[in-house]
Amino acid sequence: MSKQSPENENYAIDAYDNATLAKNLMEWMEAISSSMVDAANDKDRRLEDRVKALASLAQYLASDWKNHFEEIAATVAKDNGLNHS
Repeated sequence: MSKQSPENENYAIDAYDNATLAKNLMEWMEAISSSMVDAANDKDRRLEDRVKALASLAQYLASDWKNHFEEIAATVAKDNGLNHS
């Protein structure tokens, strides 16, 4: 088995880290979404505040991680001469 160059190994590690992070983020979003559906379907009107809080959390997380990945993409594009808009 041939050994990877340090540069290729770093890309592999970064790709693995990003895939693992994305999986974890989607698990969190799924949990928040499921909780929102459960709370919205509950007949107890007091849960309306919980649904709003969960929706706010989901919006915050989505926006924060979008910015994070946008910065990573811009850095990778710049470092590798890729076309980035």
